[in-house]
Amino acid sequence: MKESGGGLSQRFFHMLAGKTGMTPEHGARPQLRAATDPAAHGGEFYAPRFVNNGPPVRRPILRRIGMEKAIRQLWEVSERETGLKIDVRSASREPAS
Repeated sequence: MKESGGGLSQRFFHMLAGKTGMTPEHGARPQLRAATDPAAHGGEFYAPRFVNNGPPVRRPILRRIGMEKAIRQLWEVSERETGLKIDVRSASREPAS
């Protein structure tokens, strides 16, 4: 928006993001919690409590019909474009006692 001068809609959404968005530091909190919380497990999703504000909380992963194919394609493109092959396997969870 700053580079192009933006139209009315760009200026509106830029202002809205400034009012309802979060700083990069706050935006990193969900990833930091997922990486450092001993109770976090692989395959879980963390996001701000209030859509784009608030402390990081675990959220359900909602999948629509056909999403598995899109996920697989995105993974294949990511591996091809980065030149990295990453084997990600879900960690088996031990039953609670």
